[in-house]
Amino acid sequence: MGRPIVPRNTLKNNMNYAAIEDAIVARLIAKIGDSASVVALPETQAANIRPTTKARVTVAYLGSNFDGGRYGNNVNVMAMDSVIQEETIKLTVEIEAKVLRGAGGIYELLVSVRQALIGFEPLGMDKMLLLESKFQEFKENQWVFQLTFSTTGQVIQDWTVDTDPLITNINFDQNFQS
Repeated sequence: MGRPIVPRNTLKNNMNYAAIEDAIVARLIAKIGDSASVVALPETQAANIRPTTKARVTVAYLGSNFDGGRYGNNVNVMAMDSVIQEETIKLTVEIEAKVLRGAGGIYELLVSVRQALIGFEPLGMDKMLLLESKFQEFKENQWVFQLTFSTTGQVIQDWTVDTDPLITNINFDQNFQS
């Protein structure tokens, strides 16, 4: 079978979750504007200051599920074939604000985030799907809602490391006639 033609949404074993978060942040900043501060999940808890003075939208990678792709759930493949798996990643968008209704409120931001991300294709992944929207908590005079999205891409065997078997013997059929 040889090496496959790499599909559009293939990120080859090095799914860059930070870059996907950044692409989503950029999309939200472009669509939401100044109505909220949009950030990727901070590196430290200390950087995640609460309560916020302005509404805040935080994007974070939650995790991935993998399947066997073209092999079904049996990923054992022949020696000369590539391993190609689908990776479905889940991302959360957390919205924090002091008000529920009106300009800059949670409800307005929920609609804006949904409109910006449903169907968005970050870094050539499949279109994003909304899985869940839910109230998270009310803490420190701050409403917190969470949207969970998914998108799918493919990871393939890394062919930069030569895993093909070496040919050590070639036999020619001496009875070939033209």
